[in-house]
Amino acid sequence: MDDSPMLQIFFAFLIILTWTIFNILIIVLRKSLLLTIYNTIDDEELQRISLSPKLNRLIHNVDHLILSLKILLSLSLTCLGGYLFFFYTKQLASIQDVFLLFVLSSLLISLVLYLVTEFSLSKWIYKHNESILTEFSLPLIVVGKLFAPSRALVKKFQRNINKESNYRNLIAKKLRLAYLAEEFKGKKGIFSKQTKRIALNALRIRGLDVSDVLLPRNQIQYLDLEDDIGENIKVAKESGHTRFPLCNGDLDHCIGIIHIKDLFHYDQKYESLDLREIQRKLLRVPEKTPVEQALERMLHLKIHMAIVIDEFGGTVGLITLERILEEIVGAIHDEFDTEEEMHIKPLARNRYQVAGLTTIHEIEHFLGISIDNNAVSTFSGLITTELGRIPEKNEKLHLHGMEITIDTVDDKRVIYGTVSLEKRHKPY
Repeated sequence: MDDSPMLQIFFAFLIILTWTIFNILIIVLRKSLLLTIYNTIDDEELQRISLSPKLNRLIHNVDHLILSLKILLSLSLTCLGGYLFFFYTKQLASIQDVFLLFVLSSLLISLVLYLVTEFSLSKWIYKHNESILTEFSLPLIVVGKLFAPSRALVKKFQRNINKESNYRNLIAKKLRLAYLAEEFKGKKGIFSKQTKRIALNALRIRGLDVSDVLLPRNQIQYLDLEDDIGENIKVAKESGHTRFPLCNGDLDHCIGIIHIKDLFHYDQKYESLDLREIQRKLLRVPEKTPVEQALERMLHLKIHMAIVIDEFGGTVGLITLERILEEIVGAIHDEFDTEEEMHIKPLARNRYQVAGLTTIHEIEHFLGISIDNNAVSTFSGLITTELGRIPEKNEKLHLHGMEITIDTVDDKRVIYGTVSLEKRHKPY
């Protein structure tokens, strides 16, 4: 029995797999370069980056490198397509079969590249983009030099090929140049520290999912059709909120949103009120939805609150325009907020009181640190997972650049802890 055709197919599969992985690597490097640009519009970030010779060299040649990687990816995909067509031509007699297999294979490879780079590796790239560039700095420089002639040719005959990269980097580059100009002239800057922080946060928000900014399920106050109207009115008046999910028994059975203004404008006796008569439309968004996409939908539909669901349709939390805005401008508190609702309370320089229900993303965002643990979502969960048990009161531990003292704890979770930032993890 002749097994050479099977061997040919096996080796062809290995070649295609290796080629696809190579293309994924090119896309990862390109995304890492773009993300590094997004994260370095702040002058302090630029100064930190400049301390690494490898990253500093890449940043100063970023436009050339992004274009070189784009040319390399186009060339690689073209060669891969040519190899597929050549292989199918050798194996099949019918040109129709060759064409059909070629189209299907090309679509499958494109789908794999998209799913892997936009979903599977997206968060990993966002968190480790600087490490990726440091490891591959030499190959990137080599690629940049090899494709210098190609870049010149592309810029001459197709000036818009780098339109996407230029568009994405335009704001960051202008702000960065403005900051450098301020320092060079020695004049008072036109950008305040708060303005720089807002600009930086606005660019960084594109790396967040709804799950990073949602209000967890166990903190949601909602109105229940199974409760009498008097109890629901009491919840609405005492909470200080303006919008509430309207549910039928529990949060997994939400049917609408109630605005407190509609309650107060009801011109009849509350005893006769059916909350379903004044409910507003409800938007549900999957927890893995990018924050930018959720924001766009909410603004388009003129909705301030949406229920966040998991892959099975269960409610995991809710998201509001205010919580998204806080990712850009910082925490927003009003006269109805109690100290219990302020999850992170500054005590002194680099010292904070943190509530156990504070999300990991809130801690990273507020304290300017990175916590490499995707298995938990709250401060309490982080501590109990790392320890493997519920800590004791006044117990101290060191985690991810934080010195944590347990202030209040019960038999299930940490209620409050005091966090002191270690020197190497001062907030940016």
